[in-house]
Amino acid sequence: MPMKRSLATAAFLAATHQHVSAAKSEEPLVFDPSIYPTTAHMVQLTGDEDVIYTGTIPTQFGTLTDAFLFQISDHALTGTLPTQLGNLEKNQYGIFVNGNSLTGTIPTELGKATLATYAVQLQENQFRGAIPTQFGQLTGLTSGLGLYANSLESTLPTELGNLEALEGNLLVQENRITGTVPTQFGQLTELTHGLGLYSNKIEGTVPTELGAMTKLQEGMYLAYNRMKSTIPTQLGQLTGMTANMVMNFVEFTGTVPTQLGRLTRMTAGLSFNNNALCAELPAEVAALERQLDAWEWESNKLGEPCELSGDAAAAAAAAAA
Repeated sequence: MPMKRSLATAAFLAATHQHVSAAKSEEPLVFDPSIYPTTAHMVQLTGDEDVIYTGTIPTQFGTLTDAFLFQISDHALTGTLPTQLGNLEKNQYGIFVNGNSLTGTIPTELGKATLATYAVQLQENQFRGAIPTQFGQLTGLTSGLGLYANSLESTLPTELGNLEALEGNLLVQENRITGTVPTQFGQLTELTHGLGLYSNKIEGTVPTELGAMTKLQEGMYLAYNRMKSTIPTQLGQLTGMTANMVMNFVEFTGTVPTQLGRLTRMTAGLSFNNNALCAELPAEVAALERQLDAWEWESNKLGEPCELSGDAAAAAAAAAA
């Protein structure tokens, strides 16, 4: 899960997108009862259709109370997400409206889809406001909760720690999230693919409880936040990690824990540049460099003595007097 695409890749993807879009016509999305009778079991428009749907999502989709899947992804829909979609309480698969231009707040009513066992994907829209605490009721989700690349401005609900069956991703990066990382996230012990919180306005310490995510393999991404904490030694318990630990621009202070040297299965990268880490890099951690594709520790204070702060500095001054 790279944080930034290369310029060449971005240019290629932009050109490809323009080519595909040019070959498709646009039509407003309408609710056709002949296609979607009240007994319909599925709404699935994945973006692979020959048409790009525009306009708003009709509220009548909320009458399909027998539907086990609702998906209208990668189109050009605008407007708000209807609260009536909360009526799809028999939805056993999930709700997917990612890749549109939807605005407004995320309806709390979506938290009524408690039978959903796969994913809720709302990423890459223009949602604002709070992450509903009611999402903590979606305890059957296994694949993912995608909220990234919106304009969400709330704190991270502690209730998301209830999603203990989640095996895939929890991705909330590229928003305007404030507050702290809940300690309850340490309950997400089945998570394997990724925890994405980067590019927000999160403060406070990194919870030591994140060290309980021992099945995490593909990445922990906390970069571009305002945490100003030390690196928890418990992150050394994530010995199943094979991909990335990306912690640059987090404003970390203090020393690098020797326990990070236990991450011997990692092959992609350790990124801790642009922090305020001090003292020597432990030999156990330095030994990982030869196996990693990315090794980023620039713009720290490594090799320099750690500055005493607060009570420690006062105590040292008193002792010297």
